[in-house]
Amino acid sequence: VFAEKILIEKECWFQKLSEEAVQLTVDTIHRIASCHYLKTTDIPKLHIGCGPFVMEGWLNVDIQCSCSDIRYLDAGKPYPFPDNSFNYIYSEHLFEHLSIEEQTVMLQECYRILRPGGRIRLATPNLHFLMNLYLYPDKECNRKYLEWSYQHFGMKQGVPEVQKKDYPLYVINNFFHLWGHQFIHTPQSLEHFAEKFGFWNVHSFPIGISDTPILQGLEKHGQNLPIWANELETFVMEMENLKQEVLIKEN
Repeated sequence: VFAEKILIEKECWFQKLSEEAVQLTVDTIHRIASCHYLKTTDIPKLHIGCGPFVMEGWLNVDIQCSCSDIRYLDAGKPYPFPDNSFNYIYSEHLFEHLSIEEQTVMLQECYRILRPGGRIRLATPNLHFLMNLYLYPDKECNRKYLEWSYQHFGMKQGVPEVQKKDYPLYVINNFFHLWGHQFIHTPQSLEHFAEKFGFWNVHSFPIGISDTPILQGLEKHGQNLPIWANELETFVMEMENLKQEVLIKEN
């Protein structure tokens, strides 16, 4: 089925420059594969920015496709899915890598492709956590994080070792620049931001916890760093598509 559909569209590939033709080929393959997933899945679930963590039963997408189970998607650009395609969307430690303009596109597109009453779960760093590192560096949990982070990520070859009182400065700068973070929210700012696009019932959950069984136990970021550090860095928000409410009112 994939091959037949690809052959139908192949005639336009080589009308482009070679680099554009390659990208068009890749986009076509991933779009057709994604449509196949939607047609063969009763409860479609989209995992945006999956990285190496492929989840069974989900459409796993990322800007880097490290294996055949991952489809290409740039989270900050329009999505190649029809309206009302998915029941659930999940994304962990991806949102902060987008600019505010790209975050706008992501939430607009997620709202568009979610079915009425669909739910999205986002795990992302908390700006309050970074502010607390600077304002309260002597608090036990902050001191522990600062020392751990500086030892692992802050010491640069050729750069003199800094005094511990300056750890917050180095750790916070590293947190943005070392990982390519663009715009980091607080729970309150993300709630207000999401509501602008029509999402409602926006609320926080602990890592791995949800009142929706499908969204329980999804977070994997803690596998890349100590669990306590991940819990300090991260907050999790779920929000629902308001289209269900609109349909109820119209009826």
